[in-house]
Amino acid sequence: MKKNILMLAIVLLAPTLSIAQTGQNIKEIKRDKKIILRDQQELNQFIIKAKEYIEADSINATLKIKNLHRGIIDDMEREISQTSVKINQAKKEVARSQKEVRSDSREVKKDKKDLAKINGDKDSKRDLVNSKRDRLDDIYDTRDDKRDLEKLKKRLKKQTKLKNKFSKNKKNLKAFNEFIGTLKADVDQNKKELREDKKELREDRRETKEKR
Repeated sequence: MKKNILMLAIVLLAPTLSIAQTGQNIKEIKRDKKIILRDQQELNQFIIKAKEYIEADSINATLKIKNLHRGIIDDMEREISQTSVKINQAKKEVARSQKEVRSDSREVKKDKKDLAKINGDKDSKRDLVNSKRDRLDDIYDTRDDKRDLEKLKKRLKKQTKLKNKFSKNKKNLKAFNEFIGTLKADVDQNKKELREDKKELREDRRETKEKR
């Protein structure tokens, strides 16, 4: 009796969980767009400051170089802080993806039991195929989330190293330019994550439609 109640609860909750997941993806898409806009604006500001700095350096404008250098170091520290925040968010994404894989595995196990009980029912076969597909998608998502997390960790380490080099040596334009390169890579990664979140939203909407 308890098993039947549990199974009924799972069936009733499935559309609600799918809708909740869709809402989560919409929230992430909005967040991604805000981050991309902010990061792109900050990247553009870095490029403008780089041009000013190179021009000041070429004419040996000591006071201007000093003032620009101080401001650029502050900007670098801000970017490093933002990368740390992104790492914490990426860790949450990995944990969420892993949780979804575990949930999918339980669903696959349940669907296999259902299929064995009713001996090849058409709907149960379809449910099992869908559950296996969902689990595979989430396994791929988890792999991508882990890869993104590692990229962010490496970027943080590189940004900190470059900031320290430029802080010690105002003439180290190579370190400055490489730091700008990390910002470009960050924008590219954020755009990639936005594409992935949009793809997940489409998949979740399709799944919600199938479960109704």
